[in-house]
Amino acid sequence: MGNMNNSRARKVVYTLRIITDTSMVLFAWFASTIIRFELIDNQNYKSHLPDILFSAPVLVILSLYFFHANGLYSLNRYTSWAKEMQTVIKSAFQSFMGSVLAFYFIRYSLFSRLTLVIFIPILIISLIAGRILMHNTLLRWRKRGFNIKKVLLIGRGKEIDTYLELIKNQPELGVKAVGWYDPPSENIHEDIPIINGSLAEYIAHNTVDTLIVCSGKDTAVSVHDYQDEIYNLLVPVIILSDRQYDFLNVYVDNLNDLTLFHQNRVNHNMTDRLLKRFIDIISSLTAFIIFSPFFLICPVLVKLSSKGPIFYGQKRMTRDGKIFTMYKFRSMRTDAEEKTGAVWAQKNDSRTTWIGSLMRKTSIDEIPQFWNILKGEMSLVGPRPERPELIEGFKEKIPGYMIRHKVKAGLTGWAQVNGWRGDTSLYKRIEYDIEYINEWSIWFDVKVIFLTLFKGFIHKNAY
Repeated sequence: MGNMNNSRARKVVYTLRIITDTSMVLFAWFASTIIRFELIDNQNYKSHLPDILFSAPVLVILSLYFFHANGLYSLNRYTSWAKEMQTVIKSAFQSFMGSVLAFYFIRYSLFSRLTLVIFIPILIISLIAGRILMHNTLLRWRKRGFNIKKVLLIGRGKEIDTYLELIKNQPELGVKAVGWYDPPSENIHEDIPIINGSLAEYIAHNTVDTLIVCSGKDTAVSVHDYQDEIYNLLVPVIILSDRQYDFLNVYVDNLNDLTLFHQNRVNHNMTDRLLKRFIDIISSLTAFIIFSPFFLICPVLVKLSSKGPIFYGQKRMTRDGKIFTMYKFRSMRTDAEEKTGAVWAQKNDSRTTWIGSLMRKTSIDEIPQFWNILKGEMSLVGPRPERPELIEGFKEKIPGYMIRHKVKAGLTGWAQVNGWRGDTSLYKRIEYDIEYINEWSIWFDVKVIFLTLFKGFIHKNAY
């Protein structure tokens, strides 16, 4: 199996994916019809067998069409598992809607609403199960040397070191570095042969599936010095960005003969934004009902703890650099920043009131921010908003700091559920914020919300 060439291996994987998906669609359809007639209506499903057999190919064709259209059969090795699952669910719903239309126009008697309602959840579960099965199968095969992609490294820099670390720690990617052109002077990866001389000559006598080019500032030979030779080799090229200027997803476009690279662009479409906003509205209204007792108890305790207002409004920054007033239950004395100015809260901060300390440790003081969410100034999930006066200093010290303001600020965030909150590393916080924006999906938000429920309210760094 290990000796099979990569072209043939790709065809085998492609074929197996189609067979697996086809099997899952058929299984889901037959299972939903059996449940519909045998279990619910107490009928013999075989009496409906002609309709079932007639509709099955329609479902398979439509499903495979949408799977192809959404790129499920052209996924590269670097596609994240979360993104693949999101695409599977999206394709399943598209094939479901296509089936509804097809059955309505082709043959109305096939249109059993209940069967289709049962079909969609079984289809999603079956497709995900099939993908997991395929993923685990490929993992075992690649560990045995099957479907391995051989890459040739070009250049040096921390980006290529990170790439090597990733492919070594993730054998399921099935990527192996077979040579290195222009390596660092002190090559710590002694298991990768150093390539001297002509790239074209080396590739002519060796199997190379992809060129991995590092364009970082540490590379001795620039990409432009050998790009003509690279593009004459007919070998796919992946350029590792040094992220000096681009932090968010890079989008490639064309304008006549010009190639346009869109940098630091948020790839969230209008449908995603509307769905996220809908979730924010429903969540904030639900939160007001659930946390209503706190709006009765906390004001009394705040008043008893010290003189001053119940709520504390503070200027913060959200999407596109807009300034808004973020509300909290007041947890500090009213003169807390008269001498220090804008500073972060510290552990055992003497400015905190006795009830304020408890509210901050349990995040109860954040509850009024659901009003900011309802108004559209914040979202349920997103980078935590910061104060404008602190941002002025942060953006000068930390590259890419302002990128986090490409999206709405959030009540909770990816950085916070991973422990980067309070007086912790700002660099790590920004790293997680940018990762959230790059990898965002509705399912990512759901994941953050669940993590917040289990470990986001009370944390050692919350003070």
